[in-house]
Amino acid sequence: MGFQPLQVDWKAVKRYRYIIERVLAHGMRVMLTLFHHSMPSWAAEYGGWKEKKTIKYFVDFTRLVVLTF
Repeated sequence: MGFQPLQVDWKAVKRYRYIIERVLAHGMRVMLTLFHHSMPSWAAEYGGWKEKKTIKYFVDFTRLVVLTF
């Protein structure tokens, strides 16, 4: 397993923040999507949405997005 839940790739967060700032600078509105109908391999390996911990991870991820962006 490469990525582990609850690890944040802050370099990626910084990159997304830059993209969002550029979009806003050009007068466009931003809509963030939280789920793209694909499950990370580390989550699929343990059962994905059938497991309660997936819901916790998704809530943590959503909180990170809301507080960061």
